[in-house]
Amino acid sequence: MAAEPAVLHAVLALSSAHKRDIAGVGSLEVTEITIPNKHEQFTLRHYNQAISDLQPHFSAKDPASLRVALITCVLFVCLECLGGNYKAAKAHLQNGLKILRETTQSRLSTKGNSVWVLESSTDATYNHITDTFARLHMQAELWGQATQHLCLVPRAAGSLQIPITFESIYQARQYLHRLLSEIFYLTDLCCGEGKSNAGYAPRQRNIQEKLASWLRAYKASSISLQVHVTENSVAYKLLHAYYYMANIMANTFLQPQYETRFDSHISDFVSIITISIELWKVALLAGALEKGTSREAEMSSFVADMGWIAPLYFTAIKCRNHRVRLHAIRLLSSTSHKEGIWDTKVATYIAREVMRIEEKDFYKDLVVEDDFPLSEIPAEEHMSMPLLPESYRAQEVQVVLPDQPRGNIVLICRQKRDNSIVEYVYEREYIISHTWIDKI
Repeated sequence: MAAEPAVLHAVLALSSAHKRDIAGVGSLEVTEITIPNKHEQFTLRHYNQAISDLQPHFSAKDPASLRVALITCVLFVCLECLGGNYKAAKAHLQNGLKILRETTQSRLSTKGNSVWVLESSTDATYNHITDTFARLHMQAELWGQATQHLCLVPRAAGSLQIPITFESIYQARQYLHRLLSEIFYLTDLCCGEGKSNAGYAPRQRNIQEKLASWLRAYKASSISLQVHVTENSVAYKLLHAYYYMANIMANTFLQPQYETRFDSHISDFVSIITISIELWKVALLAGALEKGTSREAEMSSFVADMGWIAPLYFTAIKCRNHRVRLHAIRLLSSTSHKEGIWDTKVATYIAREVMRIEEKDFYKDLVVEDDFPLSEIPAEEHMSMPLLPESYRAQEVQVVLPDQPRGNIVLICRQKRDNSIVEYVYEREYIISHTWIDKI
């Protein structure tokens, strides 16, 4: 497949962009718009050639051509995410999903055709392609950047019957992603239908039961899934963090009008922090082992897979315990990398600003220790800190990502004031000014 001209040129363009990222050339800290240098011209030339070579495959529409189109589309998404061109990345992702929807085994479920269910097949290559799109789409959905709901259904799991044990981390992740997709859909339904969501209680119980079954299978598969390999152990821990995030979402979507609904899930938020500390220690150890070598300098800051950004960002936005949410933000800021459409820098800036908007001067009369060691798990005494009143909290946080690396981020926070929703719009000159501008 790599011999296909469209795929080959897309790989060359992405490899060139990775090389540029490693060298730090054209990073987001650059404050001046410059004429593309030879390196950038190389990337653009192969990018444009890949687009040109792709056109015949759209016309042919045979299975081989469709695979070329889908693989090239994935490479384009990664290329644009790496460069911070989020609008173009979302366009490529939507184009790839459109191809899948029109040409593969899929079905629309529930009312309003709001959930698209993409079913697995016996074709391993096809499954790898669909799984990649499902992960990229899940990243966009968790960031609030998706335009539709997508469920990737594990093979022979139409009723989503969770197995007693999982055969692989890949299978465990597929089932958890399916549950997350259902939670997203039900959350949207409840947000759109006002305060009376009691009719969705049976569906909530069903999701809760499936999550409990998933956790039992996950724990029963612990030894076989980790198999004493660092990479598998990290992936295993990440899945646990995503489970806690999914569990919080599943238990809170019936009452979208109350932000205090998250307060009873502090222990789950702490579990996300605890797992993230373990992951941070693994990364720290790996960095220490590589110190003095050229390996770290030869690695790009971009990965297409799902990592710890989403659960940490979710904790920073939805947990109103000052110590726990600040720990999530500090862990986020301890690294500088991208996971698909997610960027630790952007997520950190957004989370810090949301915390500032919400907390204001609420803790001014308290002695708050914010310089705690990152390795220190939040303790019982930290849980006694007063939580923010409902009136201080953002009912909704919406992020509009920039169209280009040096564009603006728009942050929209909606807060309740005297039974009405007041919208605060903050716009930030991305990286350049490091300030938020109130646009009210």
